[in-house]
This record gives sequence, C-alpha cells and structure tokens, in this order.
Amino acid sequence: MKNIYLLSNLTKTSVSRRLDAISLPSRCRVMPIILLFLTAFSLHAWGASYTITFNGTVSESTSITTSTTAASITGSSSYVTGNVAAANKAYGATGDGIKLGTSSDAGSITINLSTSGQVTPTSIVANCKLYKSTKPATLSVNGATAKNVTADFDDLTFDITTAITSISLSSSKYIWVKSITVNYSGSCTDPTTPLSITNEATATVGTPVALATAGGNGSAVTWSIVSGGSYATLSGSTLNPTAAGTVRVQASQGESGGECGATVTKDITISVAPIDVTLHYKGTSATLNNQANPYTLPTTGAYVANACDAWTFDGWYGSSYAKSTTKPTSYITELTASGNAYAVYKHTEGGSAPETHNFSGTDEFTSSIDVATGVTISFAKGANSNNSPYWDGSAVRVYYKNTMTVTSTGDNLTRIEFTQTSGTNTISANIGSMSGLVWTGNAS
Repeated sequence: MKNIYLLSNLTKTSVSRRLDAISLPSRCRVMPIILLFLTAFSLHAWGASYTITFNGTVSESTSITTSTTAASITGSSSYVTGNVAAANKAYGATGDGIKLGTSSDAGSITINLSTSGQVTPTSIVANCKLYKSTKPATLSVNGATAKNVTADFDDLTFDITTAITSISLSSSKYIWVKSITVNYSGSCTDPTTPLSITNEATATVGTPVALATAGGNGSAVTWSIVSGGSYATLSGSTLNPTAAGTVRVQASQGESGGECGATVTKDITISVAPIDVTLHYKGTSATLNNQANPYTLPTTGAYVANACDAWTFDGWYGSSYAKSTTKPTSYITELTASGNAYAVYKHTEGGSAPETHNFSGTDEFTSSIDVATGVTISFAKGANSNNSPYWDGSAVRVYYKNTMTVTSTGDNLTRIEFTQTSGTNTISANIGSMSGLVWTGNAS
C-alpha cells in the first residue's frame, strides 16, 4: 500500500506518465485509475446566492398591501411568488427601492418565496439607507436582531441559517430598501464561459441603454443599480440615464442545472450630449455647434457689444422681444438644450419724462429694405463708428454719417421723397441733388 501513498502526491500529468513504472499488487491496480477519474471534474462546493431587487412599477405614494403582487415590486423576480403576504406602512418600488415606515411609525413587509427561492441560507444581506439622514432607524430581517441603517446605501448582513419560505422586513422608522441578497451553500460546476456585462462603459443622458450579458449558465439575469442611482433609473433591463455621473449596474444569476450562478458589476459613465446654440444679436445671428451642455451664455465679447451708441446690451432672453417700455420678466444665463438666445438691448429716450425701451434686436436692426419692386435701400455705418440703423416699427433710424444706398434693378431713378419723423441731420447725395427731403436726378 506504500505505492498508493506515493501516487497521491503526484501531479495529474506525472501520474499518467508513471503508472507503468509502479509495481502494485493486482488487487490494488484499480486505485490509480479511480484517482485520475475524480480529477477530471470541476464539481465543487460553492457559496450560492440570489438577489431580489425592489424595482417594480408601484409608485412611492402607493401603499403596498396584500393585494399587491410580489412581482410588481420586484421587477418580476423568479424568486418570489403570489401576492405580498403581509404589509404595514410599506410604499412603492421606485429606483431607491421600497419605503418602509413613516417619520414616526414602523413599517414591515413579508414576501413569499417561490420554490427556487426557498433555501437554507448562510446569511441574508439587505441593501438599504435612511429615508432622511436626520431620522435614525433600524431594520430587522426575518426576526433577526435589528441593525442601524446608514445615511447612504449600504449592506446590512443578518446571520440567518434556518430554512426560509418567505422574507420579512421590519423597520423602526422610514427607510429605503433597495435589494435583498440570500446567500446559501450548494454544489455546482462553473459555466463554460463566466457571466459578464457586455455594454459599453459610456452612455448619454436621455438615451436608454439595453443592458446585456454574455456567458453564465443561461438562467434569468436580475439587474440592479448598486451606486449612482441619482444619475439613472432602471426599468427591468433598461437603464435610463438622467444626469451626468457614474452609475454601477449589477447583474445577478442564480444556480441553474448544476451550473454555478454569479454576480458581476460594471461602471457606466454618463455624459450629456452636446447642443447647438444660435445667438441672435445686433440684427444678425451665429450658430455654435457641438457646445458643452449646459452652455453658458456670454457676458463679454462681440455677442454682447452695444448695438449702437444709444442701445446697450441688457441680457439674454429665450425668444424675440418686441420694442417695449416693459423690461423682460427674467433673463436666461444658460441653455440646457439646443435652441436660441436673443440679446436684449435698452435705451432711454424722451424729454422731460424719458422712457426706457427694450427690444431683442432680431428683426429691428436692419441692413436693407425693399421699398418697391426692384428697389432696395441698404444701410451701413459709413463714416460713423456706430452700428447700422434699426427699425423701430414705424421708421428707420440712422445716425450722422451713416449711409443709405438706393438700388434699382429695373427703371431709372428720377425722384425719391423721404418722410422724416424726428431728428435734425440733413441728407446729402453723391449724385443728383437734394432739396429738403426730396432727391431728384437720373440714376440706374
């Protein structure tokens, strides 16, 4: 028998090479073959687990009762069955889980387990947090000693080792419970390909992500958000990004057909898609593509320069603003979606009772006017450093040394008569002659 003792210290490959070199009594020669047969399998004892995530369709304001199905608050988990067995001051099943209790009252819920969920656990872990950080509370699972709940989501482990057919949660005051993980012992073989999450590590706000896995044992996958719940919500296997940040998703798979289950996580960084911004200012506009969201509207530079010596920039508005003595109710400082911003200008005019006028300068600033078929008047600064004229709704205002160019694409121009509503500057012409507000000549 000493020969057999020596064999047990050999590696699997060395055993196969040295069988012929070992002399054994005939009644013992079957033993090396038995040893080789046992080493060919990956059967092993394992620590199994499954997770029930509270991410169903019941809103936070809705009470959970014995008429509530367990599936509706657990995203149709295969480990629960039937209606909720018992409930007292339990509410909803949102992204933060179910709410147990109120600010002054305890809460509880009992959920029946399906056949696959009825095991003898080694421990049960509750992922939970306080509903309000200023309101201390405790949680107990299946009658185990209650534990203090923390302000942020954290795991509380309860040493429960007797067979379970249901899970009961009891809180002293209101708390959030996001998930319950049941750990138990079993034996299985590893899947050929380990379970993994195949999604990209990036996502964009507003674009849903269909979460997916590869490998594993083929059983149903339960999804949950481990951290970063303020940046996304989860509906079944669909992640809905809501804000920029990093969210950690978890995929859990139980044992199936003798193959081990697994729990894997992945961090997904969420960003905000760039936006296209159109700025309207001084009678023109500029479109800026692929700007960071949010886009901060400029407060210095060409886009906010004064429109002319009488009109000064006052702020950005979300729509075109007609000339008015009333100031816009509020200005905007940033854009969070593709869109427009309008520069609003103001100036004060009048004698003994001056009025302050405001307008956005979108259509009011004018560079040209079609006055008749084929006849256009174009305006420019000329020798004045101030901006080109503007239209106030009844007339075009021009400044000293501004120019007006009258163009005809058809008949010759022989007479032009102007109507002046205010002002003192006279009009001169480069050809023909001006007499007051009347030009005469022959131009083509």
